[in-house]
Parts: sequence; structure tokens; C-alpha cells
Amino acid sequence: MGKGTGRGASGDDFLLTGRAYTVSVRAWAFLLPTALFLLAFTYLPALRVAVEGLSALSSLLAPENLNALRVTLLYTLLTVPLSILLGLLAALALEGRGFLRQALRPWSSTRCSCPRWLSPPSSSTS
Repeated sequence: MGKGTGRGASGDDFLLTGRAYTVSVRAWAFLLPTALFLLAFTYLPALRVAVEGLSALSSLLAPENLNALRVTLLYTLLTVPLSILLGLLAALALEGRGFLRQALRPWSSTRCSCPRWLSPPSSSTS
């Protein structure tokens, strides 16, 4: 492969020359205002909040806050796996056949939240 094609294995094959370099510089020039906006209004404030949050971490671990932290952790550890398990069981029940599928069918999202014109056509002819 020749130089400047970007297809070879050596390091100098990825150098941009001529028109490709001009296009690359123009592309970065168009991206610069957006990148500066993101840096100024997203990343720098988030970094400042993170640094301030590190100093607030010591107050979080104060003895008067430990009970609230323990209750929150316990609640999270119980509800998240339970909700995932119930969702999985409901999906498995809707996938199968039988009484449980018919009992859960009215609460399935495709039947309740879709307008009639988006729903798949029914097999009955009326």
C-alpha cells in the first residue's frame, strides 16, 4: 500500500496529506464550538460538583446519617432484584400458553399503550 492511504500496517501510513488534511482541519473547526460549549457548561461544572462532593462525603458517613444510609441500601438490595425477578416471570408467563398468560394479557404493554391503528391486526374476521 502507498503512503497516505490509511490502509497499511506501518505508523506513517495514517498521515493525512493534501485534501484529506484540509477536510480534517475543517471538520475539527466545525466541531470546536460544540466541544467548547460542552466543556464550559457540562464537564467543568460536573467536575466542580464532584470535587465538592468529595468533601461532603465525610458528612455522609457521620453517625446520624448511617441509619438512613443503611435503610436505603437495604431497600435497594431488596427491591431491585425482586422487581427484575417479577419482570422476568411476567415475561416468561406472557411467552407461554395457558391460564397465566390469559390472566396477564390485559396488563401487557402492547395491548394497553398502543393505539388501535398501531396494534397488529386481529385474526378474527368481523
